[in-house]
Amino acid sequence: NARVAADDRVVSAVAAALDDLSPELRREFLELSDSFSNADLQHGMVLRPGVWVSTPFGEGYVVAEEAKATCGITLRVAGRLVRGVECQLLEVRSAGTLGGIFFTNAVGASTGDVFHVYPIISRLNHSCRPNAVVAKKRERLEIYAVEDIAPSEEVRISYMQDYDADKHSELRAQICHAALGAQLDPEALLIGLFRQKLFV
Repeated sequence: NARVAADDRVVSAVAAALDDLSPELRREFLELSDSFSNADLQHGMVLRPGVWVSTPFGEGYVVAEEAKATCGITLRVAGRLVRGVECQLLEVRSAGTLGGIFFTNAVGASTGDVFHVYPIISRLNHSCRPNAVVAKKRERLEIYAVEDIAPSEEVRISYMQDYDADKHSELRAQICHAALGAQLDPEALLIGLFRQKLFV
């Protein structure tokens, strides 16, 4: 995955998506962690390919470092290459590389080869003993507690949703049918059953 995260095609696709975001959503994405390059970034290697920067002439990402002595950097800003930019003109805006941030925080869609990054859900950590579950309800992802969570306790989810697993598809269909017949919210009933540990 580290090699794929560094691939320029991935980085340019993420950068193109960032260009379409509002400044607030772009900032939220750039603040997400990057498990592929955080160690390098902590050791001062911040101006590396894929890092998002701001310059006097716009925002963009580092494409390549030129000679270390001159600190000439090649950037892609607004779709065009800018070569030989001096380091002191750059301000790092991302917590890692664009590809690394994406692959560290991407959540797969239930169908197809589609991934999304969500400002809140992408920040939740995995646990084999989750205290919350993420469920899709009316085309939105929502977070539900499956047990009491203290104010200072971390919200933990399972990256492998048991109640949503393929092996439960027939049971889910039967529960949804029964819920609709009883005029109940099918998704809420499924989450309630998961909370009671009725899905294994």
